[in-house]
Formats: sequence, structure tokens, C-alpha cells
Amino acid sequence: MYGDPLDELASRAELVVHNRYDLVAVVAVSDTCRSQRVEASAQWSARLVCYLDNDPLGHGALHVFDADGGLVLLPAPDHATNRARYTDIAHGLCDHFDQPIALVELHDVARGDLRDAQQMIHELCRVVTYLRKPPGAYTLDDLALDYQLTRPSPARCRLASILAPLRDHGYLMETLQAYLLFGTDRKRVAESLTLHPNSVSYRLRRITEITGLNPGEPADSRKLAAAWIASEWQVSELEAQRARPAVEHE
Repeated sequence: MYGDPLDELASRAELVVHNRYDLVAVVAVSDTCRSQRVEASAQWSARLVCYLDNDPLGHGALHVFDADGGLVLLPAPDHATNRARYTDIAHGLCDHFDQPIALVELHDVARGDLRDAQQMIHELCRVVTYLRKPPGAYTLDDLALDYQLTRPSPARCRLASILAPLRDHGYLMETLQAYLLFGTDRKRVAESLTLHPNSVSYRLRRITEITGLNPGEPADSRKLAAAWIASEWQVSELEAQRARPAVEHE
């Protein structure tokens, strides 16, 4: 994956080298702080290796893991990847480890492109964790919009600033997130937040007053959705930067 010569190493390890691979990342989607995850990394890695020794991903899988998850290389099948298969594996991992886990998959990657693919899948994993995606299996197609909106640019900063005034009103951010998830179905939003529908309507009016954007208007709703992605990314990135020095010091 890092572009180093492989033939001699593969020969010593008696590995069959394939020309094309599926690259699969296993991501622990958890609110646990990184320092706690690092302390448990040895146990986490050992349990993942033990689980994969039962071969849920098929024969010929190569894998490496750390505190946050890991990468698996699978010989690319001749046929299109079975999406349901990876979804079932993700759910199996969730049940086995009793915590939310996601898979991110890049299909049919040429061996010479694995280094670039590894960098891409790392960024896609950040999208899954920073935006608190639910457990399941994801491809680039699933994450393309989120990925593009989280790339560094003046536009991303501008989008994030739209929701900055709402950060002091956590209940409004929670309501906006639910509304964007369930669309215009205020009844489902109310049920998910254990609120009366009238309370949801009041909160949506407050969001409009504070941001100048009406979640009920399609154009404004799209802008708010983009702003939510940019804002969540910005907050998660700052939290990761604050946590990194403490982890490195340990």
C-alpha cells in the first residue's frame, strides 16, 4: 500500500500477490475519546484479528489494525462487489464487538494504485467518523457529496459559519439534524426527539430567525444541509487537533 517493492517480501512470506484488490477499512464509530481508544488498541487489534481468522471476509485477506480500526486487502473478485455482503459483515462486526462499526470500501483497485487509494480511504474514514455516520457499509459513491463538501476551501468555512450562531443552542442543532435526516416529515422529527410537533415547528422558526434560512424551503434546506456537514467537520477537526497533543505526549 505504501509503494514499496513487494515481490521479495511476498516470496519470503509465501503470499500470492494479486494485480487488483478491494481495499476495505474497518472503522470504530464511537464517541470514546482517542486517548482511551489508544489504551485499548492492543486488545482491540487482537480481537479484530481473532474475528477475521474465522474468515468472514473470505480467503486471501491481508489486514493491519490500530486503535481506530484497520485496513483489509482482498483479491478483487471478477464480478461486481456484493454490497449486501459488506453490509452483513459490518452488522456482524457490530454484534461481535457490541459497538458501532462501519466499513468503507474501494472496489477493484490496481496494485500500483493502492498507495493513493489508501490515502483516499483514510479521508473517507474521517468523513464517516467526523460526521457521525451510522454503522454500515459505505463506498465512495455513498460519501462523495460529504467528501467534496469537507475539502478545505473558503466556501467550506463560509458554509460552516452559517450555523455558528446555533452552536450556543444545542437543541436547535439537534432539531436541524433530525429535520435534515427525515426531510419535511415533522411527525417523525418529533418522534425521534420525543417532542410535540408544535415544539418542532417552534424550533424550526427559531432556526430561521437566527440563520435567515428557512428549513422548509427547498433551496434553504439544501444550503442548511451543506452548512451542517461543513460545521460538523470543522468542530470534529478542532476536537481531533486538541486531542492529538495529549495522545502524542502519552
